Formats: sequence, structure tokens, C-alpha cells
Amino acid sequence: MDQLRGAREELSDLGELALQEADTPQVIALEDRIREGDHELTQAELGLALAEQRLEALRSRA
Repeated sequence: MDQLRGAREELSDLGELALQEADTPQVIALEDRIREGDHELTQAELGLALAEQRLEALRSRA
């Protein structure tokens, strides 16, 4: 999560330059890191929610 936050801050710091140079390898790589980080975070959140549901179901059976 810290890496994702860092990548977003890095892109934000580039600001207008990132928009002007959106097709450069560095900006593309940074945007890819952000997209991958978002995906991984979503997957982790879904996994946690599923585990919480299963735990709750087990508790309700006991």
C-alpha cells in the first residue's frame, strides 16, 4: 500500500509534466505500477472480505 501511495505521489508531483509526457516510458511505467497496485489492493480487500464472511458464518454455526 505504501508503494502504491508513493507511485501516486510521484505521478502527482510530476503534475503537468506527466500530462505533457504521458507517452514516455517513465510515465507509462509509473501508471502501470499504479494500476497494478490498485488491482492488488482490490484483490486483497476482496480476500479479506471473503475471509470475514466465512469466519462470521462459522461463528453463527457454533
